[in-house]
Amino acid sequence: MSEFEAYRGLFVAESRENHENMVKFLLDLEKGEDQNAIDEIFRSIHTLKGASASMGFADMERLCHAMEDIFQLIRSGNASMSQDLGNLLLSCSDVLEQMIDDVEGGGDTSSLNPDEQVHTLKQWLSDHSGASVSKEQPTAPATPSVAETQESPVSDENSDLPTYNIHITVASECMMKDVRAMIAIGNLEALGSNLMAVSIFVLQAMPGKKH
Repeated sequence: MSEFEAYRGLFVAESRENHENMVKFLLDLEKGEDQNAIDEIFRSIHTLKGASASMGFADMERLCHAMEDIFQLIRSGNASMSQDLGNLLLSCSDVLEQMIDDVEGGGDTSSLNPDEQVHTLKQWLSDHSGASVSKEQPTAPATPSVAETQESPVSDENSDLPTYNIHITVASECMMKDVRAMIAIGNLEALGSNLMAVSIFVLQAMPGKKH
């Protein structure tokens, strides 16, 4: 079994968990606006987008990216949820579920063209942000490197809580380093708030060291 195929099962399991979380909180929003639900949906979509990009599932990434843009606008307070938007997002989540099923069956999501959903989401974004709908540009998954190391800001209100510097090293001979990084990020998110964590990803092992 190739390393890519070995990661397929892990991708499916983690994607289903994030998808279920997203749907749960979308349904909660039908009862009324809830900032925690909005943040949880954004986190799940963001994680799904990153994981699908790392695996090369471009169509799934496109749909997640469009959904993420919607929730970025809502989180900023420049738009609010409505019944029509909720129905649209639930419809998109159904497509995401089909894409995850497709990956589990050995596909790459390309058989499920999300153009209609992406266009509708972009149109909603344009109507509610005043921005024009831009042409989609293909995006390549970014691979973190030592030069690109970033530290997450710690909010003042959480300054009394412990913070950690976390160094993750992936062996130089390892394939799909970006996928391993995404998995590590997902595991870290389960341990604490990203407002408190400082994550450093080093994707080249020191000479002579293996992990």
